[in-house]
Formats: sequence, C-alpha cells, structure tokens
Amino acid sequence: MAVIVEPTLPFLATDLKLGSHSNWVRLFPLINPACVAVYNPSGHTVLVNKSAADCGDVLIGAVVPGSNLSSKLLEESALSAFALRNHGKDDATAADLVQALASAGIPVGPGVVAVRSASESRLELVFRSNTPVLEVDVVGDLQFDHVLSLLSNMRREAKQSLESVTELIELFLKSAKSTTSVFQTSKIGEHLSRKRGSESLAVKSAKESVFEDLALLLESSAICTNSQMDIVYSAHYADTNGLSQLENYLVAHAISEYLMQRNLPFHLTQTAIFSHAAPARGYAISLCVLPSTLLCSQSRSQEPRSALSASPSITTIPSTSASTKADTPKFPLDESTIRARIIAGCDALIANEAKITEYDTIVGDGDCGYTLRDGAAQVRSFIARQATLVPFPSVLHALVDDLEVSMGGTSGALYCIFLSALATAISTSGSFADALVGAQTHLLQYTKARVGDRTCIDCLVPFVKGLKETGLLAEALSRAREGVARTERLEATLGRSAYLDAEATRGVPDPGAYGLLVLLEGMINAAV
Repeated sequence: MAVIVEPTLPFLATDLKLGSHSNWVRLFPLINPACVAVYNPSGHTVLVNKSAADCGDVLIGAVVPGSNLSSKLLEESALSAFALRNHGKDDATAADLVQALASAGIPVGPGVVAVRSASESRLELVFRSNTPVLEVDVVGDLQFDHVLSLLSNMRREAKQSLESVTELIELFLKSAKSTTSVFQTSKIGEHLSRKRGSESLAVKSAKESVFEDLALLLESSAICTNSQMDIVYSAHYADTNGLSQLENYLVAHAISEYLMQRNLPFHLTQTAIFSHAAPARGYAISLCVLPSTLLCSQSRSQEPRSALSASPSITTIPSTSASTKADTPKFPLDESTIRARIIAGCDALIANEAKITEYDTIVGDGDCGYTLRDGAAQVRSFIARQATLVPFPSVLHALVDDLEVSMGGTSGALYCIFLSALATAISTSGSFADALVGAQTHLLQYTKARVGDRTCIDCLVPFVKGLKETGLLAEALSRAREGVARTERLEATLGRSAYLDAEATRGVPDPGAYGLLVLLEGMINAAV
C-alpha cells in the first residue's frame, strides 16, 4: 500500500488575515479569557485585561500589531489595555486606552503608561481625561517587547510610582543596545552561518554565537546610571519566526551563563517575534542597564555590582589563575570515583536504550532512547579522552560545550543546562547535595515542567531532595524510583504525551524520567 503525503505549506498572510481587527478581537479572549472587548465612540476596539487591573500599580497599555503581540505578554498579565494597529491609518491613541479602562470600570491608580512601536523613540508625559499618561514610542518589535517585559517584571514598589516608571523608560532609551541574527542556508567552511547586520558569521555552536553577540553589546553599551549605584543588566531575547524549544533553551542558557561567568547581575526575559516579510528564523538580543531599585536580579552574583565596577572594559574572561581558584570545590571529590560512576551510568543508559525507546514509542516521539544513548556514548568518549578530571568544574563545562553540538532533543538541552549549572554550583557550594540543589533551581528557570507533569523532573526533584535531606545516595535513589513509578499513573501535561488519551499512557513510565533513573542507578551502583 502506498501513502501519498501532501506537503505542508505555510499559510499566506492574505489567508491568515493577520491585519483583521475582528479576527483578533475574537482570538485574544480565547488566548486569555480575562480579555474583554470595549468599543470606543472613536470607532476603535480596545481589549481590556481585567486580571491585570491590580489597583495601586501604574497600568500598562499598548498599541500593537496583531501578528506580533507575543502570547507571553498576555500570559504574564502585563497589559491592562491594548489596541491593534491599523497599519498606520487612524490608529488608536493613548486617550482611547484610558477611555476603555474607564468604560470597563478599571481604576487607573497612579497613572497609565502607553507603549507603541514607531519610527522614532519618544517619551512624553501628558494628561488624558485628567489621567496622567506616559506616552512611549519605541523603534521596532524587539524594543517594544523588551519595554513591555520590563514594565511587567520591574519591582512591585516601583510599579506603583509613575515617576519610577518614567525613570525606567528613560534609562532604557539611553542604554539599550541590540543585535539581530538570522540563519542562512549558506555555509562558512564546514559550519552553518548567520547574518548579523551586514556581517556573515559562522555558527560553531549556540553558545559561541550568543557569547559573541553579548561581548559586542557590552563593549558598545553605555552605563547610564550613577557610578555608585547597584545595577542590573536587563537581557531580553526574542525568538524570530519560530525557533524550537531546544534552540530557545540553548539561547537562554548561553545568555545567563555568559553574564554569570562575569558576575554581572541580570534579569532575563523572552518573547517571540513573527514576520511574514522576513521569514528566515533567528534570534535577537536586547541589553540595557538599570538600577537595582527598579529591577531585581535573577542571578546568583557573588556581590552587588556598581556601574563603575561593571564597566564593559573589565567584563573579560577571568585569568587562568582566577579560574583555577574558582574551580576548586569546597568539598572533596575523588577523581577515580567520579570517572567510574560516570562510565557506569553511561553504560547503563546504552544498555537500556531499547527499553527507553519502547516506552517512548508508546507515549512520545520514539527518539528518547536514541537521544540518551547517543548522549551517553558522547560523554563516555569525552571522559576517556581526559587524562585528568581535575579541576572537575572546568571538565564539566568542557563536556557541556561538547554535548551542545552533539546531543539533540529537548533532553539534550535540559541535560546541558543542568550540567553547566552544576559545574558552577560545585565551585560555590558547601556540599555536593547543595550543588545539585543549585543546579536544579537553575534548570527550573528554563522549563515549565514540575513534579507531576510526567517528565524527567519527576525523577530529578525527589532524588535531589532525598540527598539533601538525608545525605544518603541509597535513600535518594529510592525516592527517585518512587517518583518514576508515580509517572505510570500520571496524566501528561507537557510534550507529545499531553495529546494522548490518559489510558494510552497509564502503566507506562515517562521515558525521560525512566532514562534519568537508569543513569542514576548505574552511577550509584558502580563498583568504586
């Protein structure tokens, strides 16, 4: 029997009718049920988000292009009111946003900030219907998303002051720098390539590309705060035209790793940008500097940084001697034991590939076993090439660099993020259990998965918690087994399994959780 598969073609903009106000007025309430349409006498339709109307805060409004409003901004309940642009013809105004809020019975509190994308930056405080309104024009979708993300994530006490909001926008407009990269079909040597501005650059790895971009931004960024003021770097990146979840993980992790290596406090946000005019995929990074009184840091910096001490001129990679000191663990690690446990864990994964694949064929894409097997083989080969595993944090970082270009799938990204964070945590933690806790905390910033979602997290979290609470590997492993066993009864909420009937997954452990358990059992039961 022959099966003829029709090719899937992208929808044309004319078919999607992205500029249709009536279409989006129906769609946005489906994305966020708290959105209600308010029809103004001016003829404009404004969507008011009642869940974002928290009395006491400056309310955030925006005039947006319908096809480029990232769903993340709706999920975060950042916007109180927004209207869709009409392609430059009779767009809604800040006055329309204020009027819609009033019509919906939303108190405006200390004021409203209205953001829109324009050809030039502008900041002006005006009064609309006796309400103080900060009108903000920014250039391009990247700046638009960065500003809205900042307004959503700024410190709560700062949100309640229009003066503080004004200060944040002023500093953003003065210090924000950005880079945009699009991937090309051509190669440079043996590597894929990307275009950044007018440059064509080789893509050797996601980390190296992101590091190059951040070095450029830090070199050109202006420190626009008082030299004695503690600062935070606001880093925002946009996925352009649909990067995969794996690629998004790698970009986010590379940004945080670069800034943490240089002890630069940062706050990372992300949105998506879609463009029919330029369909190539890529990513963009925007960076600005703000005082810590306006934005809190997500990173675990060793000490507060002032604008003077965080000058780009000193944000270089630490010297070898400094790196060696930082790589020295505060607790004992036996090299021969580490090597034996890693090899045993890898051998266990390779030996159990068929069972993991069997489980994933039932509830997933069928590739989890292959991904973990190939990753284990790569780790085994890497360890065999190392004459010494000391200092271990440096070896782990080098291993992650190796895995990033060889281990695919979402599993590959999660393992890379965890191992990189573990390498950093080993250098700063008082025990291996504490290092695992730190790495786990870092990983959970990059995945929505939590215990009960039928993922590898159902194995990892019980193991880490068990080791932290008891200090016993056997007890930690027992709790990990219980966590994996529970996935046989859980209904999936993430990944492909989430689309299957609950009966299809009942009795089958999550393949990712089972694979991690196999790895842990192999490592802990190794003959050392």
